[in-house]
Amino acid sequence: MSADTTAKKMELLFLHVAAYRGLVLSSYVLSALLALSFLCLLLTKYKTPSPLYLLFLYSVLPYLIRTLLEQKTAKQKKEEECLFPLFRHKYHYSKLRHTAASISYLIAFFLLGAWHFSYALHSGTPVLICRLPACIAAISLFVRLAATIIYRIYFRSNPLAAMR
Repeated sequence: MSADTTAKKMELLFLHVAAYRGLVLSSYVLSALLALSFLCLLLTKYKTPSPLYLLFLYSVLPYLIRTLLEQKTAKQKKEEECLFPLFRHKYHYSKLRHTAASISYLIAFFLLGAWHFSYALHSGTPVLICRLPACIAAISLFVRLAATIIYRIYFRSNPLAAMR
């Protein structure tokens, strides 16, 4: 492998790991916001278990998807582990984890949208509670984008420190 292709593969890996770390951080924020919204809704007369169901599903879904995809990608996993194994291990990155987390994140966003529209259909729901799922989605998306950009800048500015 030439130095040019190694550098391109390393840059591509940096981009993937930055996207994955942004996804992981936003999933932590999404989980915390869902738990907090469930607790806040318990204190109001709108005792809906929707945030709790979504939190449970969002916590379990990546593992289920990873298990389903793991059977199909065993050969690809061996090839993937050869490139920069310490870097992958440091940031807990694998293409399978990234794919499973991305799919579960999209499903969570779809369910947040469904939750938002279920509130919008009820005319007696206060505006703040009606917009709660949309605010959770917006905050999580902002954290994902910001964390991805920060990780990309960090990896690009100091690649040797990122590899340690």
